[in-house]
Amino acid sequence: MPPLRNPSLLIGQNDLTSLSYLHEPAVLHNLRVRFCDRNAIYTYCGIVLVAINPYYDLPIYGDETIMAYRGQAMGDLDPHIFAVSEEAYTKLEREKRDQSIIVSGESGAGKTVSAKYAMRYFAAVGGNASETQVERKVLASSPIMEAIGNAKTTRNDNSSRFGKFIEIHFDNQYRISGASMRTYLLEKSRVVYQSAGERNYHIFYQLCSAAAHMPDLKLDHQDMFQYLNQGGSPTIDGVDDLKAFNETRSALITLGVTETEQQNMFTVLATILHIGNIEMTSQDPDGESDDLEDGAFISSNDKHLTTVCNLLGVSKTELLRWLTHRRIASAHEVIVSRMDIQRANFARDALAKRIYGELFAWLVQAVNRALDTGHAKKHFIGVLDIYGFETFEINSFEQFCINYANEKLQQQFNSHVFKLEQDEYIKEEISWQMIDFYDNQPCIDLIEDKLGILALLDEECRVPQGSDQGFVSKLHDKCSRYPHFMKPRFGNAAFIIKHFADNVEYQSGGFLEKNRDTVSEEQLECIKSATSCRLIHAMFAGDRQVDQSSTLPPPSRRRTTPSVPVASLTQPPRRTSGPGKQTVGAQFRASLSALMLTLSATTPHYVRCIKPNDTKQPFQFDPARAVNQLRACGVLETIRISAAGFPSRWLYQDFFHRYRLLCPHKEIDRSDIKATCARILAKHLKDPDKFQFGATKIFFRAGQVAYFEKKILSEELEAERQSRQKLLSSQYELQERLDALQRAPPTREHRRSLSDASNNSQQETTVEDDYGYGSVRSVETTRPALEAVNWSAGQHNGPIADAGLVLRMQNRISALQSELSRTAKRANDLEERLMNRVSSAPTNPNLDRFKVEELEMENKKLREHLDRLRVTSDSTKELIAQLGTTQKELDRRRDENIQLKSVLSNQNVNLKSLASSNYGSDVDIINEDGELATAYEAQKGINRQLQEELVAEKKFYSEHISKLKADIEKLREENEKYQKLLSGDLSQEPKTKDQEFAQNEIIRLASEYLTLLGRSDKLSESCRRYKNQIRLLVNKLKEVGVDDVNDILESSDTVVPTGHASLVEMAPVTRKKEREYLGMFEYKIQDEGIIIKKLVLDLKPKVAVTLLPGLPAYILFMMLRHMDHVDDEPKMHGLMKSFRSAVKKTLKKRADSVEYNVLWLANMLRLLNNLRQYSGDTVYQTHNTPRQNQQCLRIFDLSEYRQVLSDTAVSIYQGLIQVLERQFERLIVPAILEHEEISGLSVPTRQTPSPPGAGPGRLKQELNSVHENLQVYVVDSPLRVMIFKQLFYYICAYSLNQLLLRKDLCCWAKGLQIRYNISHLETWIKENLAEYGQKSVEEILAVLKPITQAVQLLQARKSMADVQSTVDMCADLTAMQVCKILNMYTPAEEYEVKVTLEFIHEIRKKMHERAGPNADKEPQNLLMDSKMIYSVQFPFNPSSIRLEDIELPEVLGLEGLLTKI
Repeated sequence: MPPLRNPSLLIGQNDLTSLSYLHEPAVLHNLRVRFCDRNAIYTYCGIVLVAINPYYDLPIYGDETIMAYRGQAMGDLDPHIFAVSEEAYTKLEREKRDQSIIVSGESGAGKTVSAKYAMRYFAAVGGNASETQVERKVLASSPIMEAIGNAKTTRNDNSSRFGKFIEIHFDNQYRISGASMRTYLLEKSRVVYQSAGERNYHIFYQLCSAAAHMPDLKLDHQDMFQYLNQGGSPTIDGVDDLKAFNETRSALITLGVTETEQQNMFTVLATILHIGNIEMTSQDPDGESDDLEDGAFISSNDKHLTTVCNLLGVSKTELLRWLTHRRIASAHEVIVSRMDIQRANFARDALAKRIYGELFAWLVQAVNRALDTGHAKKHFIGVLDIYGFETFEINSFEQFCINYANEKLQQQFNSHVFKLEQDEYIKEEISWQMIDFYDNQPCIDLIEDKLGILALLDEECRVPQGSDQGFVSKLHDKCSRYPHFMKPRFGNAAFIIKHFADNVEYQSGGFLEKNRDTVSEEQLECIKSATSCRLIHAMFAGDRQVDQSSTLPPPSRRRTTPSVPVASLTQPPRRTSGPGKQTVGAQFRASLSALMLTLSATTPHYVRCIKPNDTKQPFQFDPARAVNQLRACGVLETIRISAAGFPSRWLYQDFFHRYRLLCPHKEIDRSDIKATCARILAKHLKDPDKFQFGATKIFFRAGQVAYFEKKILSEELEAERQSRQKLLSSQYELQERLDALQRAPPTREHRRSLSDASNNSQQETTVEDDYGYGSVRSVETTRPALEAVNWSAGQHNGPIADAGLVLRMQNRISALQSELSRTAKRANDLEERLMNRVSSAPTNPNLDRFKVEELEMENKKLREHLDRLRVTSDSTKELIAQLGTTQKELDRRRDENIQLKSVLSNQNVNLKSLASSNYGSDVDIINEDGELATAYEAQKGINRQLQEELVAEKKFYSEHISKLKADIEKLREENEKYQKLLSGDLSQEPKTKDQEFAQNEIIRLASEYLTLLGRSDKLSESCRRYKNQIRLLVNKLKEVGVDDVNDILESSDTVVPTGHASLVEMAPVTRKKEREYLGMFEYKIQDEGIIIKKLVLDLKPKVAVTLLPGLPAYILFMMLRHMDHVDDEPKMHGLMKSFRSAVKKTLKKRADSVEYNVLWLANMLRLLNNLRQYSGDTVYQTHNTPRQNQQCLRIFDLSEYRQVLSDTAVSIYQGLIQVLERQFERLIVPAILEHEEISGLSVPTRQTPSPPGAGPGRLKQELNSVHENLQVYVVDSPLRVMIFKQLFYYICAYSLNQLLLRKDLCCWAKGLQIRYNISHLETWIKENLAEYGQKSVEEILAVLKPITQAVQLLQARKSMADVQSTVDMCADLTAMQVCKILNMYTPAEEYEVKVTLEFIHEIRKKMHERAGPNADKEPQNLLMDSKMIYSVQFPFNPSSIRLEDIELPEVLGLEGLLTKI
């Protein structure tokens, strides 16, 4: 490895400060690898996020990505703008301190997009549910500001030509309550001039594209306007200006800009375009002028002049005069003189720029008014989108202001980074020395001092005959004493400033005019007199004061309030032409000071945007361009500050996992990892200044980690690693050769196995093939028989082998012989260690003893094989047999024998210990003469006889029960028959007196019977209460010492007969009475509220489980039947409305309760099915009894209510899914991704707090709880299957999304662990959901395929020969997901090689071919949509419950409110 080069372990790190060597080449190489090879556009550099513009739309900004980063600490997942946004939002919540995100970079680097995505994140996580929809307005402000403030440049198609600072305000609950915006230094010169290849502001081209819709503006094609055709590049690839214009109008409507204001705004914009087309001539085209002097003239018939006057409603004569004349005021008189063409054109352009600047300022105020909701503003997060350091061939006043702003921001950035670095050392309690960092205060003094550049510029502007040359002369005279000021080598019209990023030469031409920003007062007065455009008066209000509260109110806790308005710092305050007016430079300095005060009161977060190339090519990296930007934006300064101290920091656990092999086994103390790490460092790193021990980390000087990798691991472990790789490579190459010699080679499969732990899911059902290392398919591949190889050149009956192959095989034999000798030596060493362990009281002596025996046998076999190889070294057949024997015997039989012997030994020990405990020292007597075997056989016979008797008894009782059920059903049918006959007789008119007497007698007896039955029920209830009171009194008597309480209790039991008492205690809900009921409940309209309250609002789940499932739905339907019976439709509508409102109120109050959601989902579906079953529709009457068909609704058609109830059930179902997802979210990562149950495969991962008992077991407990709730409340079986399908989809999506964003999980060992954890879920599905059918089980298992295939990808081989099998294996993953995993994959250095770019590109190509030709047109997403909910249907499920049998339980408290009919 070359000097100062980082080891491969650190290449591609997502944090530049974690590199061992911190210098420009290492930083550039790391960025290039991440950007070009892995397509990762984000990289951390300490607290800074480096964002490289990909010039390609990446699908990494969707709602799923937002939710994936929500709640995650910065650094847990891949670097992302959302991670920085989440860090700011979390600190706002935790520290209650305002935050700011500072986005900087040069034009085309992606600042605006980054700021837009940050605001989108805040709008998503801090969304306000109120009607104001503040977050929607915040997002709507972006297209408006882009239209009026962005333009196409040679570097960027959507370049922001102004800086902005947006504050997003939050209330006490950290929900968005409003927003406000400041703007800085709009590039107004672009309105009148554009360089080649550039455009004016987007809004002008959008307006021209819509000219046909606004004929009154007299617009034409964009090429017809002087202000739009200078750049020669009026279009942007992929941009439809008309569509963009409609989006801008829609955004204006969202922000409350009225139609009239919009029309006025477009009128002003059209006016600017027409002003630019007013033609100046050197001769009077009307021939009316008597002036002999040369000057500027405008034809009175100029159509654009006429259009301007008509659009604004101004005097044509006045405007014509003041566009060509100027007024000069002296001490004694006022002179009006004609301007020359150059000066007139300049004055015209100044007027156009001023109008646009005023319109821009007015629109910013309009946006701020819309974003100010008037709600409480307790906190804010600011997003600063400001220009980065700029240097061009010709640098003018704009570049000077931009670089001045960057000097101020860089000073604040350096001090903040330095402070954080020192705070880290203090927190870790390590000794440190003060770190020097670059302080650019001298450069700022050069600009801001009393005799600095800004002061001298303002002074020259006040001089009547001031000039740019005079300004430069003063600079050379006054500023030469500043170390950051330089004179150019040639010429006197420029000056040089030594900025922190680079030396910049500024040309003084135009400095004074741009600083003055002067416009003819007469021209302004003429424009202000407009009568047709009211917006002009709002824009040019003379003493207009900016309302601070409507723009960006400084928080009350800020001690300093800027003295200048902060709504739009693009425009200077309203000023006169007097000497007291404020220059642009002075105003920009004041606004910059106000910005720095604001940022100082916040916790800053930094995003540095980098432009990778100047040709806008996707994923092309120009190192020279990148390094200049890294210097300019302070990233390299951050690295320098970090490198000055201890840049490399390792958690003790991570360091131990990586370098534990450097410590002798006997010195490892796993209970004290810190002490073990200290031993490793004391042995291998002698200089104590190279590292320090912190509270949780080890701090290293630059280069020490690389030293460990190179000098320690590489030298001490390289030999063993190479020998292993050599053996594996030789075996693999031989197999490859034999494959090539086959006539019809079979399909290749992955041939790598370590453990069958991942086969848990394949042992019962073969849902899918597992291509991973632990798969069943990876045991052995088909190889050609050695006898089929023809070693003679003249015969061609079998595969032909050349002489070179034979020689190479002989060389391999020699290498294998030496390898076997080394293996034998290692076996001897291992044998000695094991023997020592056996002699030193091992924890498992039987297992160790068997291992020693197996190793002895293995050693013996190896020696025999070695002898055979020496004798028959020219026998390739023996070599193949040797390899096969080594693989099979050593990898399979040895482990199986050890395990079986260990189990047998443990069983023997247990039997002996059991015998010893029963027989003492006479253990052998229990098996004399084979008595134990005889007793065992006898016991088996007894067990067999008992089992036969049990089967016979079961059969007898089953037949007996079936017979009794048939008898009961027969009696029930006869009873119904007699009841119908009796009811028919009673309903007929009596024909004789005997019949009349019999009817009256039957009615009287039935009435008496019912009366007696009611009295019996009341007496039984009284007896039950008295009995309970007696028991309470007996308990009290026992407490006071009365002994004869048993006699009292016995006497009390005789009050109620035993049979009757048991009947009362059971109190069945569906008890059948002899009276014939119609299955209805009657109630009074005034009791409706109380009934709904008791039936819905007061019903608790613990009470509902004791009732008939769906009882509230049955009661409600029986109430509806009575309304249908009496034809009371208004009452029916009122009941349904009250019921639905009560259910919604209950679920809103108990939104986080699974029990409540399941309870009312079941009841809502029960009511829906009752409405179907008793609707009278033939399709629903198939399973009805004749009695149920008679009870169908006769009058009401409730089909509309069936749809309403179905929609309500869907809403409850979705709410239930959301509740379950929130409960499972905190368990998925610990259970699926982080739990490590397979010992010996631990890899260092980030340490995150997990819930107690986190793991697959905890997740299965939650699944069992859900399943139990669904069963208890009798949710329909198809719906249960759908709920679990949805849950397992969420588990799969959430875990896969986390895997795709965490590099620490993408390795072979973690893949095996995760696969084993998933197998727990698969086993749970098969064991607990089998009752719903095999098809349902397979359907639920199928939703886990994406995460299963992802971890199989981690385990699979990744060579070019495995491309097709890998593509086939990842059938449910997208090409983007597969490539992301492969890019993040970390190979095990001892056994694997790095995944090559060729392999990844071939995978992408194959997967695109599989997806078809239209794959690129479909939207691509990296993450799965975890919020996706499958469409749900509620199949018809009729009930066998007889309505007339349903009674009101006492626990509901509805007695007296409902009367059964």
